[in-house]
Parts: sequence; structure tokens; C-alpha cells
Amino acid sequence: MKKLLTLLLVFSGNSLFAAVPTPKSVYSFYEGMQKLSQARNANEANTITESMKDLFYAVRYSAGSKSGELQPNDFRFFDYDKIYPSHEDDKITTSIYIDRLYSYIFEQKIMSVEYHVSSSESCGARAEVSNKGKKYSQNSLIETYVEKTYVLNHVRKVFQDTIITDVETNTICNFKNGFGKTYFDIKALKREAERYYYQKRYVDAYKCYEKILSINADDGEALYQIAIMTYYKEGCHFYSKRTYHNKGKEYMERAKRSDSHYGVNEKAQNVLFWWRYGGSIS
Repeated sequence: MKKLLTLLLVFSGNSLFAAVPTPKSVYSFYEGMQKLSQARNANEANTITESMKDLFYAVRYSAGSKSGELQPNDFRFFDYDKIYPSHEDDKITTSIYIDRLYSYIFEQKIMSVEYHVSSSESCGARAEVSNKGKKYSQNSLIETYVEKTYVLNHVRKVFQDTIITDVETNTICNFKNGFGKTYFDIKALKREAERYYYQKRYVDAYKCYEKILSINADDGEALYQIAIMTYYKEGCHFYSKRTYHNKGKEYMERAKRSDSHYGVNEKAQNVLFWWRYGGSIS
């Protein structure tokens, strides 16, 4: 019975996705925030924050850098945070984010955290390119939804977080939250596109990515996926092989320049190298 529950498939309209256990790294991230309030000294608090940073893929696997990728700047919604130059920024690095938690929760003791993990699901199939230039699909990302409440200097804010975890490394490769209709439209379209791709309904998946780009022309994840689909003639129709390849490269060039997660920029650069020169990509 337990195995059946673990493998439970949840149907939504014409889409199919798998409910999965929440990755340990997600719990460790939010539990770390609460542990900071219980830390007995600075050494213990520093150990907690370093452990939290190591939960992020871009921090653990970066070469000589501990800054990590950009994360949503939740603190900009609190006036007290205006003492920092980064207050107006929409995003801040992983290290700055966690160091800010250290300051508010442990040092100044003016912040508390509550959280509730609502569900985790497989993200569905995504198009990728191997180090031999071959297109393939993989299903190694888990999306977890978390309701998070920060109380900072008596001001209470509730956030709906989405945490994307890499299954193989058990690390967080994307952390985001959003406010307003546009964000949730894009989020829903990405999930729909990935499910369509899983079902090999490539035309429908392609239309979803086109819709995303009509809302946000610089969405790196959508650009990366539509570039691969275009280059390998999935879900679209053009008159010549050269057109497929050229338009695929154009999308991938835009993905390389985008401000995105999942390591999209580096992956796009590697794929472009293979497509152009047929050499080995990292």
C-alpha cells in the first residue's frame, strides 16, 4: 500500500503528473531558519547558515564562489530592511539572503519564521542536450510548494514559495515566489508545457512556451526549451532544416543572455558550442 501511495498519479484535466516525497533539502532550508532562533552562540549560528548555503546547487558546485545564484529578495517588503543598499533589488544572491536571515533572526533577534510544506510534484519531462549533441528528455526535478511567513520587527508577510530541487544531487536549483497574476500565469504555463512534453504532445508544449515568451520575452527557461524543440523539429513547422537550426540557435542565444535559474545560461552556452562546432561540451 505504501508503494502505491508513493507512486500515486494525480490527474488534472488532460495532464498527468506524479506526487512525490518532499526532498530533505527543502525541509533543511526552512528548518535552518528556525534553528537560527535557537542557536546558543555565533559559531553555532554560522554553522547553520553555511549548511543552508550548501543546500543550493549553485553554491555547492560553483568554482571558488560562495555567492550562489540570485534569489527573490523577500526583505524588500519590510521597511526595516531599508538600511541595506540591496533593499530595492528584486533579487539578491543566495549568500546575501541567508546572511540577512542570520542578522535578523540570530544577531538582532527581531525576526521569526513559520512555514508549511503543502505538496511536492515531479516537474515532468524537460528537453536537454547531452555532451554528444543528442537531444533527450529527463525527469529529475521536483517542485515543492511552501507557504512561508516572516515576522520582521513586528511586520508580518506571507509568501508562497516554489522550490525546485535537483533529485540527483538533492540540492535546491531554483527558489522563487511571486505576487500577482502574471507570475502565476507563467508558472502554470510552464507546468502545462512540461506535462504536454511528457505526453509527446509537442505542438501543445510549443504553444505554451510561445505564450510564456509573449508575456516575458526574456524568460530563460522557456527560451532554452523552445530552442531545443525548434532545433530538433518538435512542435513547430518551417520549410527547411537550416531554418529550424537557425531559429533554434536564435532562441538559445537569447537563453544564454537571460537572467535565469537551473543553470540555463551555462547550459545554453554549452549547447550552442556543440551545435556550431560539433565539439565536446561540458
